[in-house]
Amino acid sequence: MFKFPRLHSLFSFPNVNFLMILLGCLLRLKHYVENRSLWLDESWFALGITNRSFADILSQKILFPEVPRSPLPFELSVKTLTVLFGSSEMIFRLLPLLASILALVLFFLLFRKKLSAAPLTFCLILLSINPSLIDYAAEAKSYSTDLLMSILLLSLYFHLKDRRWTRRDYLLSSFFGAIGPWFSFILIYLLPGLALIWIIDASLKKDWKQLLRLGGVIGAWLISFLILYIICLKPMASSQALANIWVNSF
Repeated sequence: MFKFPRLHSLFSFPNVNFLMILLGCLLRLKHYVENRSLWLDESWFALGITNRSFADILSQKILFPEVPRSPLPFELSVKTLTVLFGSSEMIFRLLPLLASILALVLFFLLFRKKLSAAPLTFCLILLSINPSLIDYAAEAKSYSTDLLMSILLLSLYFHLKDRRWTRRDYLLSSFFGAIGPWFSFILIYLLPGLALIWIIDASLKKDWKQLLRLGGVIGAWLISFLILYIICLKPMASSQALANIWVNSF
């Protein structure tokens, strides 16, 4: 004889987690397929993609000095999508949509063994139904990739927390910290905080060998950041047109 499942089993943490991931994906897809017209910032970005070649993007050719730039890999990826599938609102927003959905799924996969049931579910609820994250999933801006890279950075912290680092761990930290800011400028602000945590932890443990090796890791980050600054960030920092907009807006 058929028996209905008990109410408490339906609302167990694993079921709620699955429902939150599904709901978050559906809300993002709904917002995406509504296919709104591009707003001003998106239009500038779209024009900067369609009116520049791959060589122009790589050489950081500036079309609109008053518009902040997106990370170079983000621009190249969107340019590739427009070449393959044409230029439209949905194509310009496809990469942010995929990044937002991937961030939601990866958060669950990466942290289901790091967090206990209740905090994990609470975080998934916040990620799934947060209106800003849903909006950014359907905007031709790099905010969703910022979220994805931040989750990966947080995962790196938890992966290395309370364990004896191996050579692979040092290489992984060096690689991610060197490559990450190229994909998300927000990591420029997050990585120093992570480095400070590692330095304080090693100092309290009086692990001078790890401190020395952390110096090598941070050195790799700084070399990569210097190149990123020269190629991508310095032109923005020296743009008077961009500075005038920021002064009047903030």
